[in-house]
Amino acid sequence: MIKKLFRGIFGFPVWLIKKIRDWIIQIFRSFHLSMRRKITADYLTIYVISAVVSIVMVPLIFMFFEIDDHADEVSNVLNQYFVSYIEDEYDYEDLELKVNQVYLREEVSLKVGISESGTEDKYIYTGDYKSYDSPTGFLDFFDKLFDKGRVSKRIIRYDLLNPDSDRLLSFSVDGYYPLRLYMPEMVTLGIILIVFYCVGFVFMSMIGGARVKNILSPIFFMTKTAEQISVSNLDLRLDVESTKYELKDLAITLNDMLDRLNRDYGKQKRFVSDVSHELRTPISIINGYASMLERWGKKDEEILDESIEAIKGEAVNMQILVENLLTLVRSDNQTLRYEPSEFDIGEMVCSIVKEFNMVNTKEQYITCESRDHIKVYLDEAKIKQTMRIFIDNAIKYTPEKGGIQVKCYPVGDEVYLHVKDTGIGISKEDLPHLFERFYRSDESRTRQTGGHGLGLAIGKVIVISHQGRIRVKSKIGKGSEFIIILPLRMEDPVLES
Repeated sequence: MIKKLFRGIFGFPVWLIKKIRDWIIQIFRSFHLSMRRKITADYLTIYVISAVVSIVMVPLIFMFFEIDDHADEVSNVLNQYFVSYIEDEYDYEDLELKVNQVYLREEVSLKVGISESGTEDKYIYTGDYKSYDSPTGFLDFFDKLFDKGRVSKRIIRYDLLNPDSDRLLSFSVDGYYPLRLYMPEMVTLGIILIVFYCVGFVFMSMIGGARVKNILSPIFFMTKTAEQISVSNLDLRLDVESTKYELKDLAITLNDMLDRLNRDYGKQKRFVSDVSHELRTPISIINGYASMLERWGKKDEEILDESIEAIKGEAVNMQILVENLLTLVRSDNQTLRYEPSEFDIGEMVCSIVKEFNMVNTKEQYITCESRDHIKVYLDEAKIKQTMRIFIDNAIKYTPEKGGIQVKCYPVGDEVYLHVKDTGIGISKEDLPHLFERFYRSDESRTRQTGGHGLGLAIGKVIVISHQGRIRVKSKIGKGSEFIIILPLRMEDPVLES
C-alpha cells in the first residue's frame, strides 16, 4: 500500500518530470546548438517543469480551499440542527433525518457523533461513509484521495450546553467529499493554466531568445575580432565599451593577455634579430678568411696563420654566445641546473679579483675587501660566474689606470657583494634596460669593449634564481656601483630536467 501510495502521489509527477527532461536532453543532443540556443533551451526547460508542477498543484490547492468553504457551509447548517436538538425541539429521529437531508443536498457523506455523559455514544451515518474507514495518517489521506476519489475532513467538533436543563452534549462531524464535486472547476482551471503557460512559452521563446542573443552579442564581436588578430596586427584589441558585467571583465583580461603576448613577441623578435646580428659578423669573418685561404693561404704561411687565428677566435666567440644563449633558454624553461654547496664566499670573491689583477692589461687597480669566514650554501660555480660578469663589466667601462672596488660582507641572513668602478657611468634612460638581453647603451663602446650584451642578463638570472636581488647606483662620468644581495642559504634549487 505504501509503495502504491508513493507511486500515486509522488511517483507520477517525478516520472513525468524525468521523462520531459530526458526527452528534451535527447532532442538537444541530436542538434549542435549554439550557446544562445542552449541557454534559451535551459531556462525554457525550467519553465516547462515549473508549468507541469503548477498545472498539477494549483487545481489541488484550489480543491482544498473549496472543501474548506464547503465544510463551513455544512457546519453552519448542522450547528442549527444541533442547537435545536439539545433544546429538545428535535428528537434523535428528527436529527437523523435532517442530517440525511444535508447529505442529499450537499452530496457529502457524513459521520455525526453525539456523546452525552451517562449515555452511550450515538452515530449517524449518511451515504456510504460507513463503508470507508477514516484516514489514519498523512499517507492514508492521499491514498484515499487518489485511490477512492474522496477527501476526508473533520468538519466540526464542539460541546453544546442547555442552560435550562444543564444538558451537555459533545458533537463531532466528519465528512467525505467526492472529487467529482470539484472536478469541473479543477479541469477548467487546469485548461486555463495550460493555455496560459503555452502562450507564456511562446513569448519566452521569442523575447527570451532575443534577450539572450543581445546579452551574448559581445561574444560574437569578440570572436570576430579575435579571428582578425594575427602576428601582423597584434595591436588589435577587443572592444571593452560595448560589453558589460562578466563579459567586460573577460574582454579586459583578454586585452591584458594580448598586451603581454605583444610585448613577449616583440622581445622574441628583438632577441632573434640580435642573435642573427651577433652571428652574422663572425660567420662573415670566417667565410672571408676561408675564401682567402682557398685563394692564397696554401702558399702564403703568413696569411695561413692569420686566417687560422681569426677563424679560431671567431669560433670561440660564437661558442661563448651559444653557451650564453643556452643558459638563458634553460632559465626561461626553468631547467637550469643548480648544485648548491657550502663555501666561503669572501675567499672566492677575493680569488676572482686576484685572477683579474693578473690578466688585466689596462693597469687598473682592483681591490677586494671581505670579512673572514662568510659561509654560504649556494651554487659556487654560478656565483663565481656572476661575479666575473660584474667585475668584467666594470673593467670594460672603466678607463685605464682607473679603480674598481669589490666588497663582501654579511648582513643578517644575507650577504652583500659590491662592485664599484670609476668608469663612464650609466644614464637614467639606460638604467631600466640595463639587464635586457642584447641591450647596448652605446654601440661604439660595445664594439670597442666586445661582448654580446648577455652578461648582465645572465647575472640577473643567476641572482634571481638564488632568491637574491640587485641594486644599481650610477652617475654619468662618476662611475657605477652594482650591489648583489644573496641569501646565506639557497632554498629549492631548480634542477635541469
